[in-house]
Amino acid sequence: MTHYIKTTLFSTLILVSFACSKKENPHHTDQKENSESFAVDSISLNDSEKVFDSVTLNYSSKLLVFPDLKDKKLLDSIYFDKKGIADFSKKGLTDFFEKETVSYYKLIKESSKKSDIHYKQTWEYSSNMSAKSFENDYLHIQYSKKSINGKTLGTIDFIDKVFDIKNNTKLQLSDITSISKEKLSQILQKNFDKNEKKIKFSDLTVKKISPNNNFYFDHKNLYFHYNLDVFMPGYPMGDIVIPVSWDDLKGELNPVFKERMKIK
Repeated sequence: MTHYIKTTLFSTLILVSFACSKKENPHHTDQKENSESFAVDSISLNDSEKVFDSVTLNYSSKLLVFPDLKDKKLLDSIYFDKKGIADFSKKGLTDFFEKETVSYYKLIKESSKKSDIHYKQTWEYSSNMSAKSFENDYLHIQYSKKSINGKTLGTIDFIDKVFDIKNNTKLQLSDITSISKEKLSQILQKNFDKNEKKIKFSDLTVKKISPNNNFYFDHKNLYFHYNLDVFMPGYPMGDIVIPVSWDDLKGELNPVFKERMKIK
């Protein structure tokens, strides 16, 4: 079996200044301008390997690096899906990154070695960390993973986390609001039709929406991010965001959070 590997590992160091007007997310369009900045480094990998005689796997990934963050507990939370990292420097994460790639190829070869594949095809795997916003020392990171094995088998998953850089913690929903899960569930159901994809709650196969841990926020709303298959099993890859306005949570916001975000 011929073996083809082409790897490009590179990094860029940028000082990210997050203006709160974000074209890629319509929910952020009317925030006030924000001059806060935050140092973000990144390492990226693009690789292609022939894992079987008939299958080539294209692998791409982006990992963020934060040179100014030193708290290990916070860093462990940020890299929650990267177990065993001891060195969070660019070099340390690069070394981990390369080992992770080798491990992934090995996993694919072992888990699919009995697959009955007779025609040439290309599989894809990509993972990405994106720094979406930084305001009032709250850092929003979005994680995504996409996998396509063959023409019909594909998955994509989104995870959103907000980190309190001031206090070196990952934000919990209880840090924002004291609302009960049952009441929040009712609000999510009521607001579902406000999603940007124009999907109606009445079209779903589920009759109840439970709040999840994939949340983020701006000056107007708290947003809950879901993968569509949660509501519509077997639905093609996709995601949906449900907004909850601060007015919906009036009287139940954490006073410290409310003051820090300057919510009226």
